[in-house]
Amino acid sequence: MAGSGAPHSLALVLVAALVNLSRPATYVHAGFFQMSVSNLVVIGLMVVVFAAAIALLTRLGGMDIGDVSAIQMEGPNPRLIRQAKLDSSGLR
Repeated sequence: MAGSGAPHSLALVLVAALVNLSRPATYVHAGFFQMSVSNLVVIGLMVVVFAAAIALLTRLGGMDIGDVSAIQMEGPNPRLIRQAKLDSSGLR
């Protein structure tokens, strides 16, 4: 893209303004553990998104996590299976 004279997209310009890639990365050292700060930020954001998804599932979904485990422990309901078979065959 450089030197082609093509206009840059707004998203590309905004990302380039936030992140300067022309300098060496900054690392976090803790004993034998070494990771770049940018990777730690990405991992932290993934944890936040995961926690938000779980919170939304339990609060807005109206289902408690215990309900899901109870359904899994009980197994399939034979009455519902028979009803589904009758509905699909057209017999009642």
